[in-house]
Amino acid sequence: MSRRDSRVSEWLEEIRWNLERTWESVRGSTIELQNYRPGEQDALISFSGVPGYEEVESYWVNAPFSFVSINYDADANEHLYYVVEPELDEFEQSLLDNLFADIRDSLIYSAEYESENAEQSIKLQMKALLEEYGVVVDMNTFYRLFYYLYRNFEGFEKLDPIMQDQHIEDVSCDGYDLPIFVYHDDYDDIETNVSFAEEELDNFIVRLAQQAGTHISIGEPVESTMLPDGSRAELALGREVTPRGSAFTIRQYSEVPFTPVDLVEYNTFNLDQMAYLWLAIQSNKSLIFAGGTASGKTTSMNANSMF
Repeated sequence: MSRRDSRVSEWLEEIRWNLERTWESVRGSTIELQNYRPGEQDALISFSGVPGYEEVESYWVNAPFSFVSINYDADANEHLYYVVEPELDEFEQSLLDNLFADIRDSLIYSAEYESENAEQSIKLQMKALLEEYGVVVDMNTFYRLFYYLYRNFEGFEKLDPIMQDQHIEDVSCDGYDLPIFVYHDDYDDIETNVSFAEEELDNFIVRLAQQAGTHISIGEPVESTMLPDGSRAELALGREVTPRGSAFTIRQYSEVPFTPVDLVEYNTFNLDQMAYLWLAIQSNKSLIFAGGTASGKTTSMNANSMF
């Protein structure tokens, strides 16, 4: 087939799809919204492993939508942190693109939309739009689409599974199309299968700043801020300050902070050392906590601050 014939074929296919959508919109559809029942319905995701790797461990981070598979390459002596999410076929991806475009403004300007009720609001908006499109989908497809809409509006987009992982302490992205690295409390620094394209990463950096209530731009390309979930973020936008493009690091903190007693029980400090630090703080002395990445500086400082 010639290049001209190929373009004509693509053009005709686009016309056909638009005509079908127009007819379905006129005809309409009805979707009976049900809760997803993992034990009774098909799984939302499928995973058969990573070629060339041996799976060491896997665990859910947002059941039943996403889980993490830790893999090991014996030849390279390296681990891989592999995020598994629902797969969308071409039709579902097209639906998602249209839903995202159509639902965004209605959610932003809806007087009834609140972050606390975001899950239900998004489901109802999805149902209404799918019925308007005249599209009939089963509940598995509905919830696969819902997952991506919810994580993009209320979560951290493709970074969301990583941010949901309680084993992750640090997340770092060094530029466009580069794999994100995480610091895992069992596997230390480990590469992931997640990366951002140029425009995608720029938009994500801007969105993180907006979520934190701050501003970042080419004129002010560096920002240090606190995200709504309590994580600390260092953001850089564009190539002006980072040669490989926009970059970020995110430091996550445990929901339950370590206490001085915890640090003694974990042998981070012995009893005499902790007592000495306690007396130093009571005597208004200054303390310096120094060390490498993820060595426990912030954890130790926060625990001693309880004195």
